[in-house]
Amino acid sequence: MNADLAADYRKALKLWEAEVNAAGGLLGRPVELRLLDERPRRRRASRSSTRRLIVEERAQLLIGPYGSAATRAARERRSASGA
Repeated sequence: MNADLAADYRKALKLWEAEVNAAGGLLGRPVELRLLDERPRRRRASRSSTRRLIVEERAQLLIGPYGSAATRAARERRSASGA
């Protein structure tokens, strides 16, 4: 993925987080955005990170990764978790 696009994606997500929290959060709860950089090991890293976010950290909302390999891996892990 183009580094400029990745930077723009991160900026957009951080802006979304700030705007949502300024408006009172989602369902009255603040949003805490966690951005993970998985470039070196895309597919395996995305599965592992998605599992950790769902199972261990009990994330209430996932925003999919940017890029097809990472997106496929995250979708597979999310489906397998029943989330």
